[in-house]
Amino acid sequence: DGGTRAGWALHGGSGATLQSASGNWFARLSSARPLLTHNRSYLPAPLDLARPVQLSLSLRRSGTAGADDLLRIEIQGSGDEVATPVPGAVWSVASIGTSFAPVHVSIPAGLCGRTSRLHIVLDGGGNGIASTVDIDDIIVTVPPRAADLNGDSRIDGTDLGMLLAAWGICGSCAADINRDGQVNAVDLAALLASWG
Repeated sequence: DGGTRAGWALHGGSGATLQSASGNWFARLSSARPLLTHNRSYLPAPLDLARPVQLSLSLRRSGTAGADDLLRIEIQGSGDEVATPVPGAVWSVASIGTSFAPVHVSIPAGLCGRTSRLHIVLDGGGNGIASTVDIDDIIVTVPPRAADLNGDSRIDGTDLGMLLAAWGICGSCAADINRDGQVNAVDLAALLASWG
């Protein structure tokens, strides 16, 4: 084990790979430590299936990039025998820049609503791993329901008032729940159907 910080643990060969830069901890994956796991991740169910739970993280390549090396994210629910790859969460290490840059991944609803292990894996694609990747700022966010116009996690009279105040043609206002360019009875019906 390469060390643990706030539930994150690195696994693999030898050497400490949880790094500190001015008190900011980040993980370094390499051939010595190709797996970063969080053992206490509760991935909440999305509030609105049209707005999936998002996983955001910052990546940078801090060493050479192996031609076949991939970085991927997997989720293993408690009781699952193996981890499930997250669709769209695979990157060629060669495509990752040398400065931290954010990436965002939608987590399928079927992988949410339970306690899971989140795995971030550096894979040599059948060959030895030749890359080093740093990972920082890992955040899971649950977007509010579309009808929650003020973002307070409730759909109530305040949201209804905001919708009525925006009634009519609108470019890209929050009250246009179905995003058709106007606030009308369709949006009102969506808000009322989500009430509570």
